[in-house]
Amino acid sequence: MSQITIQCQLFADEAARKYLWQLMTERNTPLVNELLRLVALHPDFVTWRKRGKLPTAEVTKLAKALKTDPRFSNQPAKFHISAEKTAIYTFKSWLAIQKRTQHQLEGKLSWLRMLRSNEELIADCGQDLEQIRTKAQALILRYQSAEDSAESQKNLRKSLYQAYDLAEQTLCEQKEGSLTRSAIAYLLKNRCQIPSDTDEDLKKFLKYRRKIENQVNRLTQQLENRLPQGRDLTGEKFLKTLEAATKNVPIDNAEASRWQSQLLKRPNLVPFPIVLESNMDLKWLINPQGKIGLHVGGISEYEFTIGCGQRQLHYFQRFLSDYQTMLASGRQHTSSLFLLRSAKLIWVPRKDKGEPWNMYQLYLFCTLDTQLLTAEGTELVKQEVSPKTTKKLVMMQGKSNRTDTQDIYIKRLQTTLNRIDRPFHRPSKPLYQGRSNIIVAVSMGLQSPITAIAIDITTQKILAYRNTKQLLGDNYQLVNRQRNLQTQQRHSSHKAQKKGLSRQFSNSELGEHLDRLFAKAIVELAQTYQAGSIALPKLDQICLSIQSELDAKAQQKIPGYVEAQKQYTKQIRINLHNWSYKPEFDEVLSPQTQAFQHF
Repeated sequence: MSQITIQCQLFADEAARKYLWQLMTERNTPLVNELLRLVALHPDFVTWRKRGKLPTAEVTKLAKALKTDPRFSNQPAKFHISAEKTAIYTFKSWLAIQKRTQHQLEGKLSWLRMLRSNEELIADCGQDLEQIRTKAQALILRYQSAEDSAESQKNLRKSLYQAYDLAEQTLCEQKEGSLTRSAIAYLLKNRCQIPSDTDEDLKKFLKYRRKIENQVNRLTQQLENRLPQGRDLTGEKFLKTLEAATKNVPIDNAEASRWQSQLLKRPNLVPFPIVLESNMDLKWLINPQGKIGLHVGGISEYEFTIGCGQRQLHYFQRFLSDYQTMLASGRQHTSSLFLLRSAKLIWVPRKDKGEPWNMYQLYLFCTLDTQLLTAEGTELVKQEVSPKTTKKLVMMQGKSNRTDTQDIYIKRLQTTLNRIDRPFHRPSKPLYQGRSNIIVAVSMGLQSPITAIAIDITTQKILAYRNTKQLLGDNYQLVNRQRNLQTQQRHSSHKAQKKGLSRQFSNSELGEHLDRLFAKAIVELAQTYQAGSIALPKLDQICLSIQSELDAKAQQKIPGYVEAQKQYTKQIRINLHNWSYKPEFDEVLSPQTQAFQHF
């Protein structure tokens, strides 16, 4: 399943926009804020945090209890469900990040514990370096497979980590155990190889260890971050913080930093989006002016008209066509094959003055399944949905003492199976058939934004290489134009900030245009060589690695002078935050091997 999100602006009379704005700001967003607060105060929250999972049933109970609260009543049931889902998604995301960060911290601490210089390894085991190297060679012969590949190297590294833990726990002779641990540590810090040069570059080693220590510090700080907060639409929290900072002296640096962060952060005055998970929550129509319009479930008395570009128009025409087909058949088509999967109502700021519903533009964000754009893709989805639905139906029918809700769910599953053979009309288009052994690998960096290669993984032969200039061709000049535009905007923002003016400047969308040109060139390269997949760099936590390496480099060049260290890394950090991706800096800062993930 491949899903994308498109957007359009929604137009309506002032009464509709005013009602929706007041509903979202006075009822829905406060409900989300209260749910976030109650979840964090739940007696079992510490357990959920350790597990990294949030039981949705508990949030549903909290939301159900708030239905009769006068502060959050008088809003449609679909909007109440939206608030519940928003709270669930927010905490699920936060808990997943916390769990991943904790796992990363434990790994970094484990690696830091065994990371030793050659002199320290010799002192730990009481043997000379030659004996450590001999033991390391024996370990390679013991754990390495005959096949020399990336996967075998990964397995070797894993085996060495396990052997190190076993050597720490074993009751074998202390001398032999110390030698084994030192040999494993020697191999791991040299990328599972025995270097030909026995002399270690101590300066380089200390810089690398300092980088890991910086990563540990940053991960520790991330784990100490505050819980998810709601949106302060009235500015009440800001005023309280300002009053506290004015009348009191901070207890410590941590409290001072927290106050500073809250006061400098630009307040988010936009209400939480309305999440419409069902594709039947939107009723599509053609208005008297011949334009595509819709009614939103829960506030169906108001009509909205969509406004979008030609690039997205055909998607909305398909939404309308699918909905009309379903109505014409007496709703005998299943919504499982509806092109639209879900939607969100979002307010976006604009420069107009006046009432808030006039200062903000209303947008509809729609998620669709690209496989459902063609008859062949729809057939694939059908073949995927049918077995899953049948399995769920059999499982639910086998339960005893079912609730009314479960019986309704069984009926819905049976209806889906009965209607799934009535697909919506779709144009026919042959499915792309790529060769599984051909991969297009993409590298991202600041100095060279995009580099792509087509490679045959069976023969390890590079079939094609394309740098940024080759990918863009005549459009390459746009890269420099974009960089100059960013520099000008930074300068203008700095001048405005000094004068106390707004720091928001219009964007020519040149960066988005460049992204599309890159994407088109990469896809064309993949089609040219019939690639079965496109590989992108692993971008998770890349900013952490970059900043830690920059900090280590600055601390080595300017020891003990924190302000000079910050100034040294300032320009690269500016470039990092301006990049439209989470960039892969390995090619800039260190000759590490690029890692890719398939999708």
